[in-house]
Amino acid sequence: MQPLRLLHPEAHRSGSTLLFLGLALVIAGCGDDDGDDCPAEGDADCSAAHDVEGSFDVGTGDPERPDFFELSADGRVDLFPGPQQGYHGFFQVRAKGICPNRVVFRRSIREPGATQVIRYQEDRFRLVDDGAGSFTLPRGQATFICPSNAPGVAMGGRELDLEVALVEEPSECDELAPRTITTRVTIVPTCAESDTLCSEDWVAGCAAPPE
Repeated sequence: MQPLRLLHPEAHRSGSTLLFLGLALVIAGCGDDDGDDCPAEGDADCSAAHDVEGSFDVGTGDPERPDFFELSADGRVDLFPGPQQGYHGFFQVRAKGICPNRVVFRRSIREPGATQVIRYQEDRFRLVDDGAGSFTLPRGQATFICPSNAPGVAMGGRELDLEVALVEEPSECDELAPRTITTRVTIVPTCAESDTLCSEDWVAGCAAPPE
């Protein structure tokens, strides 16, 4: 018996051959998809990120470098004038047990013992390895502190409650349940001695309005 032969009309023979070849390449490509694209380019391997308990320290930072500086015992945070009035401090974190690839950095400021948030800010970053087993922000992050969003509240030279949260936004490659870590510290935003706008003005500075 002669072998079965598939015949194509001459006019379509070349097109059919190219179609079959293209399908074969697509199928071959699908078969080779075994996750080699993970982690994504530039991302860290987070497969073991949650093997340790998630925690972090809050400190101050340099606006140009990832350096971490511990808060002083008195909670002092130097205030710097912002580009559009107001004053901010530069904060930094030192974290463990978190996937660094996509992290939301949230800051909420309250008066001690209060629930009302008088300043809030959040930004997204890829954390960087500090070379000592922890991750930090790529540089100290400006956090606007004063004037307060609540009228009549002094923000400089007094204790305030700063709540910081790190929120993971893992990708499909990370294969992690998102982790949120929160820490609270007491800060004392402090104006420079020569900056009377900061210490005395209640519109653009950090003082409370006169009674």
